[in-house]
Amino acid sequence: MTYKEKVIEAEEEKKVDNVIKDEVAPYISKMTHIVEGDSLISDAKKDEIISLLDGLYYSFDTQRARLVRAMWIGLLSVADKYKPLQSYIKEVRKILDNYALI
Repeated sequence: MTYKEKVIEAEEEKKVDNVIKDEVAPYISKMTHIVEGDSLISDAKKDEIISLLDGLYYSFDTQRARLVRAMWIGLLSVADKYKPLQSYIKEVRKILDNYALI
């Protein structure tokens, strides 16, 4: 694939509406507070989860569906077994699925 084809493909990529960010933001905020306040997980694990939560939040600003999806997949892989976040992850999944982003 040439550079020009990649640019055209990126321009044709599905755009992400700011409404989605507004719906997801409270859940990201709650998850961030939970992780920051948890003394039972390592600092390295906290940093990974918080970095991916931040990445997911800011990926909406790019309005690029692929980036949102990539951050989502990363968050799932890192926080998959972290029980305190599961109910919030479930709600975010519903929102992203509703807008066909995952």
